[in-house]
Amino acid sequence: MEKIYKKNQLIKNHYDTSINLKIKDYEYHRWFSSINNYLLFNDTYKAINRELTNLKYSSVIEVGAGSGIWSKFLFLNSSDLQLYDVDISKEMINLHKKYFPRSNSVEYINEDFTLLDLNKFEKKIDLFYSIRCIEYIENFNKLFENINFALKDSGRGLIITKKAPLLRKTKIHTTNNGMVNLKKSISDNGMEIEKIRPVSYQFPVPYLRNLTFLTRFTNFSLKLIFKDKITWFNYLFLETYLVLFKKNAN
Repeated sequence: MEKIYKKNQLIKNHYDTSINLKIKDYEYHRWFSSINNYLLFNDTYKAINRELTNLKYSSVIEVGAGSGIWSKFLFLNSSDLQLYDVDISKEMINLHKKYFPRSNSVEYINEDFTLLDLNKFEKKIDLFYSIRCIEYIENFNKLFENINFALKDSGRGLIITKKAPLLRKTKIHTTNNGMVNLKKSISDNGMEIEKIRPVSYQFPVPYLRNLTFLTRFTNFSLKLIFKDKITWFNYLFLETYLVLFKKNAN
């Protein structure tokens, strides 16, 4: 068991340290400090709103909510929402509280979701929600086992996750389980995929990906050509993709 969760602890330590010591304005640093970052934010925002407007939910578990920038869209699409923010990083939870001060609609759980005692959530959750987070989690099978346990029959899951980089290694995206393993873990744990579609693209070569015109051209042209489809070719350029899945009724 120690091997399974060791990398999750690495993520916790990274964010608990970097938020306090290295990053003064996390939201600006992550999403608005460059044109490329803003493009990623905008793509993610559009993809989330497109799906949430078609879903009905009043109870949501969000894993890796971070500072809360994606949580607010849940509230825009539901007038009666109870949100459970599960985050392994205490510092990220503290940032989230700044977005939602004095909110009775958010319960904070500073735990590793794959180790969390979920008995109080058994078949009580309408929606599992995680945006650009599950690529940090080492054990996909345990992740989706827990999701299945918490979801009501016919409950949904909405995930946006990063694809493993082709030509570079990252220290904090430690697992990169991949789309094949993600699909298998969902299916093996009593759920079915309703859709998988691209969210954002980046040029896959290190350093060149930081050139704004190249990223903008790649993103624009591949969206125009492939729209909501993922093929072997545009998968090479894929930065993030969306997965919507459903728990099978027993």
